[in-house]
Amino acid sequence: MEGRALSIGDRVQHNGGLYRVQQAHTAEHPPSVHTAALYTRINAPGEIPAWVQGSYAKDVKVTHKSKAWLSMVDNNVWEPGAAGVYDSIWREVVE
Repeated sequence: MEGRALSIGDRVQHNGGLYRVQQAHTAEHPPSVHTAALYTRINAPGEIPAWVQGSYAKDVKVTHKSKAWLSMVDNNVWEPGAAGVYDSIWREVVE
């Protein structure tokens, strides 16, 4: 991925995760919490991955602490269910 030209909307895989490119750039740094302005983690169809620290797109589902969560905002870097993280950031999914 390093050195590759990326456009808005491109999808890249890194460490088992799928990410959408938020800003056109040349890939020099991989997706991480430090590059949240460049990449947003998204789900592959039908996938509900375990939460890891990163940046998540709106409407992405994750599992964390035996619960399923839905991201309510883009570029969501907060931990689901953490103190001070309200339903406007992550909403628990009850199915």
